[in-house]
Amino acid sequence: MRAKLRVCASCELIFRAQSKKDPGTCPYCGFSISYSAHYAYGSKCYAWWETQEPWRKKRLEAYNHELTLELRRLNL
Repeated sequence: MRAKLRVCASCELIFRAQSKKDPGTCPYCGFSISYSAHYAYGSKCYAWWETQEPWRKKRLEAYNHELTLELRRLNL
C-alpha cells in the first residue's frame, strides 16, 4: 500500500500525512489546509513527491518575478 500523500493548499509541497484524522500541517510553510495529492495531481504525485515539481516550479516563478521587478527598478 502506498503512503497517504497530501499537498499543501498554499505552497504546493507534497508531504506524508501524519494520520487519516489529522493530516497535519505543511512542514515547509506551516499552512494547515491540504488536499489529497492523488486527487490534485493523479498518479504523478508519487513521482513528484520525490522531485517536488509543483513546489519547485512555484518557487522558481516567484523568484523570477522578484528578479524581473529588480531589473525594472534598475531601468535595465
